[in-house]
Amino acid sequence: MSTGQLGYTIAEAVKATGIGRTTIYADLKAGRLAARKRGKRTIILAEDLKSYLASLPLKQAASRHGSLAFAATIKDMKGLLHNG
Repeated sequence: MSTGQLGYTIAEAVKATGIGRTTIYADLKAGRLAARKRGKRTIILAEDLKSYLASLPLKQAASRHGSLAFAATIKDMKGLLHNG
């Protein structure tokens, strides 16, 4: 999104962010993302798109303990399937 572009169509916003079209429309409807209309065209301003992306929650890294517990659960499930 560092092209100096001022506004994005829905298709351009999807391509620029990697966020799906359905999610973009849902967030527009919910008021989490702002857009402008010009005739039939929906335009998302670059600064609104950047603010929206910045407002998304940070992904939390899984703790080592949590990963081990998950791995143990998978191992237990495989054991049940093979021994059951």
